[in-house]
Amino acid sequence: MQELQAALLALSRPEAADETQQLAQSCLHLIAAREAMLPIGTPHLAALYATHGAALCRVLRDADTLSASERAAVASAAARSLGASHRIRACCLGEEHPLAKATRSAAEHAREALR
Repeated sequence: MQELQAALLALSRPEAADETQQLAQSCLHLIAAREAMLPIGTPHLAALYATHGAALCRVLRDADTLSASERAAVASAAARSLGASHRIRACCLGEEHPLAKATRSAAEHAREALR
C-alpha cells in the first residue's frame, strides 16, 4: 500500500499528471484502502486527501465540458478532500505549519468555487 501511495503521489506532480480525472479516481480508491488499514488521522492519509483534492481542482480548471451540476459535484468533492487533509495536518502538525496553511488555503479556494 505504501509503494502504491508513493507512486501515485509521484504521478500527481503537475508536470507528470496528464489524466487528472484518472488520478483523482485512483486517489479515491487508495484513500478507501488506506482508511481501512490506517487510523483516520495519519499524515499519510492527509497526503492522499490533498492529492485527491488537488487533482479534482485541476479537473475543474482544465475541463470545459463539465455541466454546472458536474462542476458543483467535483468542487464539493475537492473541498471535502482538502478539508479532511487540512484537519489532519492541523491536528498532527499544528495550524501554523506550512502544510496546514497551504491545505487550508486550497480548501477555502475549493469552497469558493462552489459559490
